[in-house]
Amino acid sequence: PHYDGHKATLSKVIYEYETTSAAEFSALKTGKINVGFLPASLWKSRNQLTHDKFRASYLFGFANMIPNLSPKAPGHFAELVGPAYVRQALQMGINQQAMINTFYHGYGVVEYSPIPSRPKTIFIDPSLKNPAPYSPSAGKKLLEAHGWTMHNGVMTSPQGIPFKFTLEYSSGSNTMTAEAELMKQGWAAEGINVTLEPKPFDSLLSNNVQAGVTNWQMTWYGLWTYQPDYYPTGGGLFKTGAGSNSGGYNSNTMNRLIAQTYAPGTPSEVARAMNNYQSYAAHHFPVLWMPWTAQFGETATYLHGVNRWYNPITALNAPNHWTISQ
Repeated sequence: PHYDGHKATLSKVIYEYETTSAAEFSALKTGKINVGFLPASLWKSRNQLTHDKFRASYLFGFANMIPNLSPKAPGHFAELVGPAYVRQALQMGINQQAMINTFYHGYGVVEYSPIPSRPKTIFIDPSLKNPAPYSPSAGKKLLEAHGWTMHNGVMTSPQGIPFKFTLEYSSGSNTMTAEAELMKQGWAAEGINVTLEPKPFDSLLSNNVQAGVTNWQMTWYGLWTYQPDYYPTGGGLFKTGAGSNSGGYNSNTMNRLIAQTYAPGTPSEVARAMNNYQSYAAHHFPVLWMPWTAQFGETATYLHGVNRWYNPITALNAPNHWTISQ
């Protein structure tokens, strides 16, 4: 009763958690959910949501896969992917544009750094170019240039370790499954043998994404958004020992560049520090970058203010501004 912001006209807002794309779509179609998301895999069925309004928006963050760089990673995995050029070769096997065109219907951008090109912000470095565009043949040549050779159809390191690993990814999304299959094909063209293992989202978080654990090699479960301060530096991401540095990435150069992004300075000095940080992240691959795609939103036609009061930078809704028409 003493809230000093905009007074809500809604009596309550209930959040429902749906575990699969099909369940989310069904809840939208039946009206069980009146603010939700359109699963990308069900894009062609969106005309069935006759009582909804569609919205596409880009959050402020990035999507990535996390390699386990801990020496305890199974299968000598950290030894295989420890050199940055190996992670670059892996990046060259990810066909981001095909994912955008096929699975997200053109609503996406190819990304190669921790600062997204959409939505537009002052933090992006316009001079930064993609250091690892999709090209399995170039990725294979990069490995061969460093002494890797093909044995029985599998690229093998100079130390004699075959390039094989398991990619664990979040189950329940048909789109993520299709993307994983596409990456498996791209990596196979480089001689990299990948086993795909879908797991529940909470299982990936609780069991896999821990630096130093011995039961995972590569994990992929979602995205990162910059909250609550919205300053896109990497102190919580790629600094040695950082809370969200779950792959155990460790680089003294990265630590120094991150520290510089926090230092005071003129606007040009601050921008230069941020550009240096994102350039190093783009070229050193602390993670593997995935396409940054739009979020597809659906809102019941009788509910108003959802799109107007949604802020994609903060990823926050404002239900106290929503209204319902009879």
